[in-house]
Amino acid sequence: MGFFGLLYFALICGTIYPVKVVIYSHPHADHYQGVKEVTTDETCNSGDVQIIAPKHFMKHA
Repeated sequence: MGFFGLLYFALICGTIYPVKVVIYSHPHADHYQGVKEVTTDETCNSGDVQIIAPKHFMKHA
């Protein structure tokens, strides 16, 4: 099981550590909204989660 498999397992089983940062490296047209597996729109919009992405990320997503 790789890193993302372990991350998914931790999220499914629950964790005591809240997500604080999400890093987007690049977009994919064939899959999206993966961040919604680890946090919510409300949490991101509140500023509790820092989003890091390349310049113009949303334009190309």
